[in-house]
Amino acid sequence: MSKHVIIKNRKPKKSKRYTPLLSRLSRAREYTIADVRRCIRSQPYEVTDKECRNIFRHARLRGLANHPLRTLPSYTDEMKSCLRYGNREAHYIGGVKHLFALHDRTKGMRHLKISATMEKQHICG
Repeated sequence: MSKHVIIKNRKPKKSKRYTPLLSRLSRAREYTIADVRRCIRSQPYEVTDKECRNIFRHARLRGLANHPLRTLPSYTDEMKSCLRYGNREAHYIGGVKHLFALHDRTKGMRHLKISATMEKQHICG
């Protein structure tokens, strides 16, 4: 029998600079709509652009995905930011909203197609 030798990676790990907001959020398993709001309304020295992009892209909008028509009168800034950075739940919400409430089939189907072709398995639940 031969033994496998594990060679350690010789590259030093990059140090991460966490802002106070991200240091709290790094312990969380998922980002919420409140984190998206906090990122939108934060000062430039509080949160970096990279952290905001990460929050917008990976925010869990589960409550809004269960009731997508709730976003018609409210949550406009949050939805725009999440859509801009490719959040799949935001695309699902936008698709349902455009398809059923605003009767815009082309926009609705485009958003639903984007949310269906992204990497995760299911949206709600």
